[in-house]
Amino acid sequence: MVRVLRDRCGYCGSCVGVCPRGAIEMIDLFVRIDRERCVGCGLCVKACPLGALMLQGEIPQTGLRTGISGHTD
Repeated sequence: MVRVLRDRCGYCGSCVGVCPRGAIEMIDLFVRIDRERCVGCGLCVKACPLGALMLQGEIPQTGLRTGISGHTD
């Protein structure tokens, strides 16, 4: 299942066109995922230029990278 991070979503619609099951639709400025159609393939996650979609269970990326020492770049 895919989750939308609404604070990151730019509502560009990139995710809508790549879904092979037609599980994503844009209603005004709202992206809706049809839970019954979504198979969790991740194509929409890869297509999103803003990182606003994630597969259920993934940890959202913050934009910071940490090395082995735990320090940020």
